[in-house]
Amino acid sequence: MKMITTLLSKQFHLAQRLTNFTKRSDSPRRGFTLLEIIITLAILAILAVVTAGGLASYRESAALDQAADEILELLREARSKTLGSEGGLEYGMHFEASQVILFKGTAYAAAEVTVSLPPSVEMISPPADFYFERLTGETSAGSAVTISISSKRSAKTRHIQVSASGAAEKL
Repeated sequence: MKMITTLLSKQFHLAQRLTNFTKRSDSPRRGFTLLEIIITLAILAILAVVTAGGLASYRESAALDQAADEILELLREARSKTLGSEGGLEYGMHFEASQVILFKGTAYAAAEVTVSLPPSVEMISPPADFYFERLTGETSAGSAVTISISSKRSAKTRHIQVSASGAAEKL
């Protein structure tokens, strides 16, 4: 009898363990619900859109700054060549909507060096052609010349001013 009681007791404990093992109602859940996954994906999508917008604006500003720097460099090169009497000539600048051209002489006939503006940048009212005077480096325009470029997609602009004395600077 004692043996039967022990056997029944062991079976009872085994059955109780199996029942507790399959229930697990009091144990913590594992994994994520569908709602939690959807909310997480929505937050990530919003962050991606905000970041992409900021990067596009940064790229536009960088392209505009690079174009302004290239124009400024070309202006300084033209003045330097003139003051150095390279080829015994004056050097001038010709402006178009999508490019800036350095030319030899007092009137534009052929390009010496050309800087093309990026597709996202345009010249705002290109100034008239001018050249730098030999020995002084002054502009033939006789007054300050302002070169303005802007981004086609935004209201960002950059201005370069060439003073009557020929010095060029970004404003």
